Amino acid sequence: MISHRSKVVMAQQCPRMRYYLGEYEGSGLSPAEPSIFLATGGAVHKGLAEILNAYQQTGFREYTPRFEDSAAQAAFEEFGIRTESIANFSNTSVWTEQINLSENLVRLAARTIVPKLLETYEILEIEHSGMVTLENPNGEDIEFHFTPDALLRDRASGRLFVLSWKTASFLPREEETRVDLQGITETWGEQSRANYAAGVQMAYLIKGPRVKFGDSKRQDSSLVWGWRSVESGELVPSYHWTCNAPHRYGRKTKNFPEGILQCEGNGRKHERPGEWELAPVWNEYISLREWMDKIPEDILNKLWVLPAPIIRRPSHIDSYIRQMRSQEFRIADALSRIKLIDEAIGSETDPEISGYLENAKAEILDEDFPQNGTAFGCKLFGSPCPAREICFGPSHISADPIGSGLYTKRDSLYGDLQGVENES
Repeated sequence: MISHRSKVVMAQQCPRMRYYLGEYEGSGLSPAEPSIFLATGGAVHKGLAEILNAYQQTGFREYTPRFEDSAAQAAFEEFGIRTESIANFSNTSVWTEQINLSENLVRLAARTIVPKLLETYEILEIEHSGMVTLENPNGEDIEFHFTPDALLRDRASGRLFVLSWKTASFLPREEETRVDLQGITETWGEQSRANYAAGVQMAYLIKGPRVKFGDSKRQDSSLVWGWRSVESGELVPSYHWTCNAPHRYGRKTKNFPEGILQCEGNGRKHERPGEWELAPVWNEYISLREWMDKIPEDILNKLWVLPAPIIRRPSHIDSYIRQMRSQEFRIADALSRIKLIDEAIGSETDPEISGYLENAKAEILDEDFPQNGTAFGCKLFGSPCPAREICFGPSHISADPIGSGLYTKRDSLYGDLQGVENES
């Protein structure tokens, strides 16, 4: 059996989701219509790999605009590839918003996180895939695949760290970074290659939550939304402006034409005078690079986090890997029993016996792949679980998910599962 971090996470969230998306008929299922928001995460990771590769190949350590541009273009193209199967997408504004968000998240990293990473680390490898065999004494061995975002070496101490990129809706709490699974499995995987990684360096890009906007929703991020003056058409990143010199403000009178109130000019934020409205950046006559140049540093600094690296205790890693090994062995055992039943059903002609076998398979699914997702509304990071229609939709979907037209057979090791737990 083949496993990887995304499958492990799915089994912990909802075992039935793991079965349908990761194991059904040997490879798992993908929704016929891909998730726009997972495409955003995948496109961002493509751009981030591109920019790390540029710095690694050249040895440069200072911010280089052309590296930013090429990485942003890579993210743009990757988003298009991941969403090309969407026919007549019902909300083109969401598609346009997310492809622009993908590009500007990469530009954000290029200007903030990447230069700081290069100050501290040397880039050794980028997205190098590896595999560890989990030997199962009672059944099929498990091939556990892992792909760290990068392997870094601390320039001062020489210690190795795994890099883990995250796109998140909100700033992470410290305890969230310490328990993140990627920082455990990828560190363990590198240690199995004799690269004795001391721990993980997390790097967070904050994309903002989805908030109500008229009859739909938008990404609450100054990376792709600004404020436009109704009077002049000027587009600015924030409804507020920060003062740095004494000035007057407030209601204007004959004696106080600049305002009746006095401000000391000590960095206070003020509402902009006049009427302003939210506006998408992509509808304006401005390039995304020019827009990034307009966003003040104090706003940009709220959109990324590079916490201190997390040192993984060997006992902590060993404990988790034992738990993961036990989980994956149980899944492999259940899958082997389901495979035998499916083979028997395929060759059985007696309807009564076929019905008995179907009931036996249903019992295995209920006992070994319970629908834990019902505890949180069958949602995956705020969106409906991709397998929800199989579990709770019309019977013809569960009888033949692929024949229903809603799902296709997964055609790669990761498919759209890679990085699914990176989104929040």
